[in-house]
Amino acid sequence: MKTNTIKQDKKLGRKYDTALSPENDDAAAHIMSLHSSNDEVSQETAEAIKMLWADEGIQNAFKYRSLFQLPDSAKYFFEHVDSLTRVPYIPSKNDVLRCRDRTTGIHTQSVKIPDDSR
Repeated sequence: MKTNTIKQDKKLGRKYDTALSPENDDAAAHIMSLHSSNDEVSQETAEAIKMLWADEGIQNAFKYRSLFQLPDSAKYFFEHVDSLTRVPYIPSKNDVLRCRDRTTGIHTQSVKIPDDSR
């Protein structure tokens, strides 16, 4: 979930020539310097994501999200990025439901759910 948030923030800023506010240049540079294999969202990264998400240029580009395959869950994770920095990070039910990684083919994942009714 954390990695997807960083990937999508990069995709949104790169796909269209967004007119970022000059005060967000450092935040954009920080996001672009990240490696998507990093599954930790630092407080610095969360602040950069929040700054960029509030930027008018990013919001304008987001209106065209269907043109560049931005997942439906991107807005949710941009708006809840602070929860990703909690230690320990425990995904909420909504986090799990909105987390998705595009795949090709069929993949099976078994999940054991404890019976809370006892």
